[in-house]
Amino acid sequence: MPDSQKVHIVGIGDDGLDGLTATSSQLIAQADLLLGGAELLASVENEKAERIEIGADLDRLVQLIAENTDRRVLILATGDPLFYGTARFLCDRLGKDRFEVVPHVSSMQLAFARVKESWDEAYLTNLANQPLDRVPRKWESLPRRKCPRVRLLAPSWIDKSTTSRLTFAKT
Repeated sequence: MPDSQKVHIVGIGDDGLDGLTATSSQLIAQADLLLGGAELLASVENEKAERIEIGADLDRLVQLIAENTDRRVLILATGDPLFYGTARFLCDRLGKDRFEVVPHVSSMQLAFARVKESWDEAYLTNLANQPLDRVPRKWESLPRRKCPRVRLLAPSWIDKSTTSRLTFAKT
């Protein structure tokens, strides 16, 4: 599929437009249709592009992509769109050949950098779509680690009483 017909999915980081590569900025400027969350749509400059806010309704996103095959469609996402993100869903649903993904730093890369820890052997998971008690079960099934440290990086909306229920196998 020619690049002109591909849907581009561009990740934007915490640093906003200042952190975009020249390629990402150029793709945004050339788009005819911008799809994404309200905050991301408001942050980018492109006067000619139509903007459609997309929330959690990913089926609507698929429909909009299908209805706009004659336009340069660009989806704005946060961080790395393939790390538990929109791009993963779309590639699974519509095929990888339909998309070009231009990632930014993922939330995990940023979190590990801020606490100055390596994430070479980290177990990463998404608590948004699975029960919390699955995490220790999964951890126990992983090969024993060289480093026995456990660091739980969780969003601020998860309270300490919830995370204190997690018990991990000793390594």
